[in-house]
Amino acid sequence: MKANKLFLITAALCTIAGATAQNSPTKVTMWFHSGQGGERDALIASVKRFNAANKDVQIEAVQLPEGSYNDQVNAAALANKLPCVLDFDGPNLYNYAWSGKIIPLDKYVDAATRKDFLPSILNQGTYNKKLYSLGQFDSGLAIWGNRALLEKAGVKVPTTLAGAWTASQLESALASLKKSGLRYPLDMKFNYGQGEWFTYGFAPIMQSFGGDLISRDLKKASGVLNGAAAV
Repeated sequence: MKANKLFLITAALCTIAGATAQNSPTKVTMWFHSGQGGERDALIASVKRFNAANKDVQIEAVQLPEGSYNDQVNAAALANKLPCVLDFDGPNLYNYAWSGKIIPLDKYVDAATRKDFLPSILNQGTYNKKLYSLGQFDSGLAIWGNRALLEKAGVKVPTTLAGAWTASQLESALASLKKSGLRYPLDMKFNYGQGEWFTYGFAPIMQSFGGDLISRDLKKASGVLNGAAAV
């Protein structure tokens, strides 16, 4: 699926598998979706380092298919059978926090550790003034173009941030591409389906024009999502 996503680690309400023998390690179960190769490899390497350094606590990482991951997490939440630790794409976090299916991490993350994280990571992991997740990384969202096709259509390609297209210039560029014979000048990846892509992909565009998805107190969408700036 999508390459640029915020990877979140969050703790679920679970029963940690304790030791039957006195010296046996505590087992912490963790679910994660397969994701991109580099993301997956980094996570597995982190788990191995943790297990090697902490003999009294061992992480049991379970990799689930990305396509069905959210459905499996939802089913486990309804059955109260979530693992101890989960990973999420950013937009999927808050419903679990609101419903009480995951627990805050505040008492587990000290001030020194927080300083190692970007403010955007901490902001996205916070719901109702409590920290529920810590991202492995933050992602960047951008529209890229085919330089050869743009030049063929006579479209001037920006070379600096100050010279970036306005909305009307983008529309003009798309019209020129269409006129040059390109059937589909813009791909917005609607084939990704009705998951978190709509908020991840399009909320920044709406917010850049002054609109938003929900009120800042997280109470209502009416008057915001259908407000003048958004529409």
